[in-house]
Amino acid sequence: MEGNKAQTKKELTLNDLAQIMTKRFDKVDAKFKQVDDRFDEIEELIHKEAEDLARNTQNNFLSIEEKVGRIEKRMDGVDSKLSDIEGNLNQKVDKFTHNELAYRVEKVEKRLKLKQEFKFA
Repeated sequence: MEGNKAQTKKELTLNDLAQIMTKRFDKVDAKFKQVDDRFDEIEELIHKEAEDLARNTQNNFLSIEEKVGRIEKRMDGVDSKLSDIEGNLNQKVDKFTHNELAYRVEKVEKRLKLKQEFKFA
């Protein structure tokens, strides 16, 4: 029996140990290579996503800038129309004031029985 045990036991030499270690290190290196490759894929994905985000942001800013430009144009038109309305309103107020004064003068002339020299419209 002891002879069998001796036969199944094999002495490891330094060379055998070196081969075992080399195989293990090769497996570890292969795993590290897989991890490095995955990191490279993730970096590429992040770079692509960042570029897409930058492009979309730029497009959105350009779109907003265009819309703001159109709004500013419309506001200029509104300002112009408002100025016209304001001018017309001032003329109408002056006309109302004129008509009111003409009416009052006419009444005073009638009360005082003065001759009307001017006919107010």
